[in-house]
Amino acid sequence: MTDIYLDNNATTKVDRAVVDTMIPYFLEQYGNPSSIHKFADGVARGIKQARQQVQNLIGAEHDSEIIFTSCGTESNSTAILSALKTQPNRKEIITTTVEHPAILSLCDSLEKDGYTVHRMPVDKIGRLNIEAYKKLLSDQVAIVSVMWANNETGTIFLWGDIRYKKQDKLN
Repeated sequence: MTDIYLDNNATTKVDRAVVDTMIPYFLEQYGNPSSIHKFADGVARGIKQARQQVQNLIGAEHDSEIIFTSCGTESNSTAILSALKTQPNRKEIITTTVEHPAILSLCDSLEKDGYTVHRMPVDKIGRLNIEAYKKLLSDQVAIVSVMWANNETGTIFLWGDIRYKKQDKLN
């Protein structure tokens, strides 16, 4: 019997090309890239090259805009905290009541630091109320954190519907 993995929201199989690229860094060039000794030089060059490849892929202006993290929790926290730091006058965050616990925990902590967190509820089949979302938007909102697909229910939040409805009104 063949196993079928159905939790790709949690983690996915690593592409073979990525594994092949990473093997030297697991087995031969594993030094701390921030170190000043020679053993780290190859790793530092590899990270710089990877950062430039991502920069080119997404069209970022500077390779310093590319930040590598170790997991989704760290990535989400970095994005939210960076948005707040770069917009110190904005003290509000919009998220949902069904976000990943990593987001909700960070938001709980940020509330203790004086931020206002708006947690949008979902209906009985897990959908967001787009009109409620629009009402929450203001010049005080620093960031909106909403997952594309809920990891527990599988509900896909159809943000594209907003665009289509606006487009339909134009036609």
